[in-house]
Amino acid sequence: MEEGKDLLIESFKRVGDRSLMLNNIGRVVKDHSPFSLYIATKDRSDCMWIFDPETTYHMIGGKSVYTEVFDSLFPTVAEKKDGIAMFMLRKVGPIVTLKLDEACMSDILAKLS
Repeated sequence: MEEGKDLLIESFKRVGDRSLMLNNIGRVVKDHSPFSLYIATKDRSDCMWIFDPETTYHMIGGKSVYTEVFDSLFPTVAEKKDGIAMFMLRKVGPIVTLKLDEACMSDILAKLS
């Protein structure tokens, strides 16, 4: 888990508008909203972070798909309360879903601030 967190931190550090990135991550932590990383090219040279939940819902096939995935990742009430779903969307290849929680995202936010 620590290695994955470090990779997220490094990826977030590469974003040009640091203030906007921190605001978006803060909103994810506060609202437990889903977010995505869209990888547009096979060599992963063209990527975009998506923090708008509606865009994420649309890109994975709708809010009902999100709800099914979220419920399968976080089966208990306690997990649902703290759960944050991150999706890696790829133009070439499958969609990957990451199971995160508020503590992990808060730690990432603190390390970026």
